[in-house]
Amino acid sequence: MIFLQRGALELGFPPLVLYLCILVHKGPRLLQADALFAEPIQPKRGIIAGCPFGCVFAKLVLWTLMAHVNQVLRPQNITTWIHDIGIDVNAFTPLAAAEKGVHVITEVLKGLQAKGLVASMRKSGFVVSDAQTAKVLKSLLKHFPEYPQVRDYIKDLGMDCALGRKRRVGTHLSVLPKGHVAWGASNCWPLLPARNLST
Repeated sequence: MIFLQRGALELGFPPLVLYLCILVHKGPRLLQADALFAEPIQPKRGIIAGCPFGCVFAKLVLWTLMAHVNQVLRPQNITTWIHDIGIDVNAFTPLAAAEKGVHVITEVLKGLQAKGLVASMRKSGFVVSDAQTAKVLKSLLKHFPEYPQVRDYIKDLGMDCALGRKRRVGTHLSVLPKGHVAWGASNCWPLLPARNLST
């Protein structure tokens, strides 16, 4: 928590607001069922589910690391969503793209480790837009067995990312009824197969 406080103050987070946020974040959690409360649960680590400041703290922790990766390695795009990170790289040759991808993941993993954080290798992976680059990247990753491997797609929040190499419409359509139930049919846009969309 100390490095979080120091990092937040360095980024100009208002000290009084930070103090109140940390009090709420570190406070006990109470589970309630009907008219009964469980014993208070004291959170120990990680982003605490239901904490209104969890997203803010995740952004504070990742901000300096992602800024460093962006400045040093110049990826095409960096996306963060709470504690998830997506980084896009591109290059003119398959070898250059694969090497850049390995450099990026190396820098990210080192940065997370320096902050005392661990990336989930089970949920991580490389998604590559062409077969040549995937082949080169797989051969490079043989030297780094602890790194995430090349995957056909990454699934997160019920949506799939396959970079256009694999049609995943079935998964998207399977979650569509849940949206209809939750929001009502009039507020849900159907997800059409790619051949029906115009660009």
